[in-house]
Amino acid sequence: QAAAANLTPTSLELGGKSPFVAFADADLDTVVRQAVNQFDNAGQVCLAGVRLLVQDSIRDEFLARFVERAAALHQGDPRELTTDIGPNVSREHVDRIDGFVQRALAAGARAVIGGGPNAELGGLYYRPTLFVDAEPGSEILTQEVFGPVLTLQTFSTEEEAIALGNDTTYGLAGAVWTADASRAQRVAGRLRHGTVWINDYNTYLPQAEWGGFKQSGIG
Repeated sequence: QAAAANLTPTSLELGGKSPFVAFADADLDTVVRQAVNQFDNAGQVCLAGVRLLVQDSIRDEFLARFVERAAALHQGDPRELTTDIGPNVSREHVDRIDGFVQRALAAGARAVIGGGPNAELGGLYYRPTLFVDAEPGSEILTQEVFGPVLTLQTFSTEEEAIALGNDTTYGLAGAVWTADASRAQRVAGRLRHGTVWINDYNTYLPQAEWGGFKQSGIG
């Protein structure tokens, strides 16, 4: 409102629920490493790829490798070089994250890792969490948690991957993982998100505009 009164140019970035789309021909080691990296900053990243969309033929192998890698993450004091995941910003926010998680569990989603605060560290630390088997359209798949909470869904075809990727009121960012350059261009071009990476994530270009579609910006 203050900007509008002065006709000040304004760019809005309003959160996200970004898709992380992995096809079966992608390099699985890289995909898993980057998927686990979405827990960075205790999940407090607006453009984090929190919706892991994995082709069904690699789902089991992806999940096994993801769980193994995520289990090796060290949670603790962010001032220590050995720490991978630090605390969340406030007690109020931890309670908000836990509210999302507990409602998801009550609705039938299954946490294959995490699922609650880190009792050993207490305070502001929330365990990295991955949900599977969430009902389509459920809160955990549609609302921004802004914490270390990811979901896993599967798809069979390219069309299904695009539909799942766009099945959100947000549109800030996303990624496509594939060895097929033509497919990468097709899918990236049809994902309605402001920034879409190909075989990468969180690479920033200061020359490019920043923003998104729908509830993630001003179009």
